[in-house]
Amino acid sequence: MTYTSLTFTNKKFVHRKRPWWHTVINLCMLGLILGLLQGIDSIPTHDQATYGWGLNLNFQLGGETFDSQRAFRVVPQPNDTIVATAAGGSFSLFLTASGAAYCVGSNSRGACAQGNTDVVKEPVSIHQGGLLNGKSIAQVASGARHSVFITADGQVATAGDHSKGQLGVDMDIEFSTSLLQVSFDELFADKNTKIMQAEAGEFHTLFRTSAGQVASAGSNQFGNICQPQSVVKSNTPILINLPLDVEGQSVTRISAGGFHTLILTNQGTVVVCGRHHMGQLGLQSFENQIYTPTILSSLVDENIIDVAAGLFHSIFLSDDGKIFASGLNAYGALALGNNAIVVRAPAPVDMGVPALNGKAIVAVKAGAHHSIFISSDGVLGLAGSNIQGQLFPLGTYSMSRIATVNPYLGSKVCTFVSGGDEFTLATCATNEDSIECAPGTYRDGRSCVTCPAGYMCIHSEMIQCAAGTFAPEGSWECFTCTAGSISFSDGAASCELCPAGSYSSEDGSTACTRCEAGTFNSYKGEAMCSPCPPGTEGDSERGSTSCSPCPAGTYRDETSTQCVKCRAGTYSIVVGADSLNTCTKCPIGTFSSTTGAMSKHACSTCPDGFIAQLSGSSACSNCGGKCSNSQHSMCVECELGTSDAQSGHRVTLSGSIMTILLVALVLLQDH
Repeated sequence: MTYTSLTFTNKKFVHRKRPWWHTVINLCMLGLILGLLQGIDSIPTHDQATYGWGLNLNFQLGGETFDSQRAFRVVPQPNDTIVATAAGGSFSLFLTASGAAYCVGSNSRGACAQGNTDVVKEPVSIHQGGLLNGKSIAQVASGARHSVFITADGQVATAGDHSKGQLGVDMDIEFSTSLLQVSFDELFADKNTKIMQAEAGEFHTLFRTSAGQVASAGSNQFGNICQPQSVVKSNTPILINLPLDVEGQSVTRISAGGFHTLILTNQGTVVVCGRHHMGQLGLQSFENQIYTPTILSSLVDENIIDVAAGLFHSIFLSDDGKIFASGLNAYGALALGNNAIVVRAPAPVDMGVPALNGKAIVAVKAGAHHSIFISSDGVLGLAGSNIQGQLFPLGTYSMSRIATVNPYLGSKVCTFVSGGDEFTLATCATNEDSIECAPGTYRDGRSCVTCPAGYMCIHSEMIQCAAGTFAPEGSWECFTCTAGSISFSDGAASCELCPAGSYSSEDGSTACTRCEAGTFNSYKGEAMCSPCPPGTEGDSERGSTSCSPCPAGTYRDETSTQCVKCRAGTYSIVVGADSLNTCTKCPIGTFSSTTGAMSKHACSTCPDGFIAQLSGSSACSNCGGKCSNSQHSMCVECELGTSDAQSGHRVTLSGSIMTILLVALVLLQDH
């Protein structure tokens, strides 16, 4: 069969016969041209859609594959708005406004967590049973062949390649096709610690916490996880110890490159480690790998606010809009406008290019061999390799200067973008009012801005956290302070641990309570106070941080809260006595009127005419005119020449006996 076409020659229409396939090719070309001229506004049905361009041989852009050299399409939209993406090696992750996560593309190591390794041609939900079932997802991250999911309550699950320990679980497996939970219980003592950000590289994973710390898992072949060279890999998260010069600073951003790590603190300081053979760490050192976390000294005078790590290059954004880049520049990923192959010291990127026209850059991202710059009004600038069309559908195979893709998007406002291995994903809205921001960010004009500390940002809105809760920078939820900690006012960035000697027994507390008398705790962040053990006591006032042994002359058993003095008539030489039985009674014939006596010398012998018939006497009894025996244990008739001590009455021969004798003598004389 032959189709008919018309051509225009010498101002006349000439009728020619042409093969049918020629007409088909012409129609396809016409459709492509019209599509590029009109952008792709007519394709999505949502106000906000996600677009993908570049390599699609593994269906990472969703839908059927096509010529990867100049691919440009709309990612199939689930029944919800996509607000964030994570472009991996050859698969993609999508996060929706309702907290659902989707995956599409290569699944050869199970990164899509579907229980198999089959390629995924259309976005599938990660919520289909398993560990995350019923949980809202707040962030997704993708590495070369593994994926990371952070739930709204700060828990972490991973799936995919585990050959180097990058899933962060203590399991001897090559990969997992189902989700595995990552535990941080042994790593952080503070129960309020939440995972706020995860970044994944080729074979390592980084985790940033709400307390501004960083943990890492996976390969340390080149110092990827910032551990000593003796550590080959770590299957479980291990804390990264930052240099002493940044002690006290909290980490606000992390980025995992192919085999290197970038860490940014709240003071704008950049700390680096990992592979450096292409100068990607920005250090003047010619070592191929750096195992010790090292401050990027060449940027210490710049207040860096964002970092991005590619396969072999790094991008740094300062607060005054300056951008610096280092590493491999063979494809122009550093956007320096020159042909330098390797750049070791961070070089300034020329931002005076027409593509952005002096627009303020608010964020930077990096793919394997390309870089992405996001302006405050949603314009995307790109530079680097374009071999697979990851910069834009038409043009050269590389760009050493920044170009923009927005002409192909029409009037779209792009708020979220991620770069993978030779492909790019961007979430863009039709206009400013229809922007739906990712969790942890809020809408500010035409941009999605990181949520400030003390606030939660969800559905593009910023909400202040109430007392009893907290939110670090970039939070999508107000986290409840756990028992043992408090936040006493609205808008807290963190919870304060109750000091030693106090406690808070309930989650969400706004004040600490001092330990009651007889109880104590010795550490910060306690949910309760413990009773002092028998034989010890806390301070007489509330708020004890330790218990002291009961002093001699006292004791404490389980029936009392403070040390009790031995009663009068007893004494104790024992320190830390835990029973009344340790109070020894004064012997018979002695007494003690003192409470809390500390030695037997406190027991005094009863005076003459007084007795103590029982041991443990606190006073002596009066014999009432009689005398006391030598042991002062009983009263007896006084003997001749003696007297009782009370009356002073003395018994002698000139007494009654003498009277009797005199009477008898008189009677005898009368006779």
